Amino acid sequence: MAKAWSKTSCDNLSYGKVLNHIIEADRELNEGKYKQTIIDCFDWRGISPEEDDSPIRLKTHIVDEFINLSNIDKDGNDN
Repeated sequence: MAKAWSKTSCDNLSYGKVLNHIIEADRELNEGKYKQTIIDCFDWRGISPEEDDSPIRLKTHIVDEFINLSNIDKDGNDN
């Protein structure tokens, strides 16, 4: 997993690209021994390997949550 995540950038991040990196890491480390298992684990969630030009992107909610937290004062009241 560390090898896969080290190749993953937050720019244009998508589940399919992460899957590509996991498959690539498996190929490098295990000669692709677990490729089908990896694909099956993502497939039942509707995630498949992605082409570079695919428009599907992860919804980033962390920034929205941070903005919401910044509106709360030290006593926990919403400003």
